[in-house]
Amino acid sequence: MKIILNPLAVYIHWPFCLRICSYCDFVKYKAPSWLLSSTSVQKEYNRHDSSSKPLQKLVEGYQADINRHALYLSEPAQPSWQVSTIFVGGGTPSLAPSWAIAEIVSSIKQAFHVNPKLEVTLEANPTHLDVGKLESFRDAGVNRLSLGVQSLHNHHLTALERDHTASQALDVLQYASAAFGPRVSADLMYGLPNQTMQEWQHDLDTVLGTGIQHLSLYELTLKPHTKLWRDVKRGRVQLPDDPNFYFAAVGAAARHGLQQYEASNFAVPGYESRHNQAYWHGGSYIGIGPGAVGCLQGHGGPTFAYQQPESVAAWQRQVEDSLDQLDVIERTPEELCFDLLAGLFRSRRPICVQCLEERIGRDVATVVASQRFATLLEEGLLRLTPDPCPSCRSCQQHAQLVLQSTSKGIAKATGVAHFVTSLLQSS
Repeated sequence: MKIILNPLAVYIHWPFCLRICSYCDFVKYKAPSWLLSSTSVQKEYNRHDSSSKPLQKLVEGYQADINRHALYLSEPAQPSWQVSTIFVGGGTPSLAPSWAIAEIVSSIKQAFHVNPKLEVTLEANPTHLDVGKLESFRDAGVNRLSLGVQSLHNHHLTALERDHTASQALDVLQYASAAFGPRVSADLMYGLPNQTMQEWQHDLDTVLGTGIQHLSLYELTLKPHTKLWRDVKRGRVQLPDDPNFYFAAVGAAARHGLQQYEASNFAVPGYESRHNQAYWHGGSYIGIGPGAVGCLQGHGGPTFAYQQPESVAAWQRQVEDSLDQLDVIERTPEELCFDLLAGLFRSRRPICVQCLEERIGRDVATVVASQRFATLLEEGLLRLTPDPCPSCRSCQQHAQLVLQSTSKGIAKATGVAHFVTSLLQSS
């Protein structure tokens, strides 16, 4: 009998940075002296150096965390899992030595079934990266790079307290293409203080002109208690509020042959981020490292979520004390419904009414036939079509009533998801 392996995404959080950006509210810490020093930033640590003992302990913590997840997921009540993607984010994981990344990736491959077409993405900042360092990451098992360019104007990078220049970012994009071929993504930010449309068009055309196959957009969002949030609150900084920045990016990506497959993500077909699609399409994922979040879909039963301790020391203690346990909580039907709809609408992922009813346990057919739901169709935010459903095997060959976001609705996906969730909860 063939065993069905459910796809599992793995997120690794590396929380250390050279500098803390003014807008960032992720779990992050200034890199400790034992990790980076003025003389060792540019070279690889040797795992046998006495100075790397704290780093070895950190890597061993990641390995132990991976193993306790594997033990938890191997319990009889759990389905069989196959890791399909790994994403190493942060923080600034490109500051880690390649041997540390290699050992973490190797531990995952030893602990789990792994998809032969495993996607392994590493987030990187342009600082202190050259061809040799990037090739060492490739040799460590990374096969996709996500580079935080953010802006190609140095005054904006300074305002964001980024630790690289525009020319460094362009150089590293070239190095990354040499090391990873077409599997390179660039991040760009808009809505920056005093940013002009001309500057934004320059950023888009220059980055897309390098031939990258994937682009991620991030609108600068004020996060409470960050430095930028305090500066705006005190009137020191003003942020533009112009939707044309977003639509300019959509147009620029299309001109360069990148298709929009999610509200803020564009790719040449075949080069989409498979890891992020696990989030958007309601897949299961585990979070390894300080502050990492995981969510295990119920497959007919309850769905559980958890977050790791944000403190590195607290996370290490929990890993040592809980060898096969995770502190999970059951997600409510309302949370599941909203998260699934928001992800589907943001990514324009079609799903039939029957599949959606099975996923969220609600009478979707009655809601989509209601007058209140019809307003979303009339406004061009969603569409219903009688097509085969791409989301499940059981009805791919049969016409079903399929729900999908439109190109207009994708930009308002969160609001539409809230509205539809409220309709379903009151049905």
